[in-house]
Amino acid sequence: MTGVPVAFAMVIAGIAAIFVQGSIDPMVAVQNMFAGIDSFPLLAIPFFILAAELMSGGALTEVLLRFAGQLVGHMRGGLGHTNVLTLTFFSGISVRSPTSRCSSSAAS
Repeated sequence: MTGVPVAFAMVIAGIAAIFVQGSIDPMVAVQNMFAGIDSFPLLAIPFFILAAELMSGGALTEVLLRFAGQLVGHMRGGLGHTNVLTLTFFSGISVRSPTSRCSSSAAS
């Protein structure tokens, strides 16, 4: 209602509840909030969005869509197959790490 982003509204509500209740030290509560944010899986979300923006800016997304469309576009439900195949290629490009390359080459 006030136009405040949801994340800030939740932080403000949490801090207000801590001060009203009074049984929790505010410094400990702030430390726990920041410890909850400091999570490796949560960092994957903005980096995945950044990878998508970089791929869209560099026209790699259109190339992947065109390639996937040529592979499966002629089949029944080709648009759905094209989307799934493009996302498969995108996830393979953006998730691949140097350690996974070493382990996959050592296994073969």
